[in-house]
Amino acid sequence: RAVDLLSQNDESWITTEQVHYARARILRAAGRVQEAEEQEHLAAALVATRADSITNPEQRRRYLESPTHDP
Repeated sequence: RAVDLLSQNDESWITTEQVHYARARILRAAGRVQEAEEQEHLAAALVATRADSITNPEQRRRYLESPTHDP
């Protein structure tokens, strides 16, 4: 539900992958491991897609090392 509502909110500082990672943490805490892993995979795919679009190697490295991508 949170991911569905993301486009309706003006909290542009929260990225879609952060929503997926947060949801994964909640699901994992609730014992729903498989669903948590699905959310983590969705988040990781978004991070990889964004990283692939960054042509400057140093900027790409900094993006990938950002703590916001740490599940």
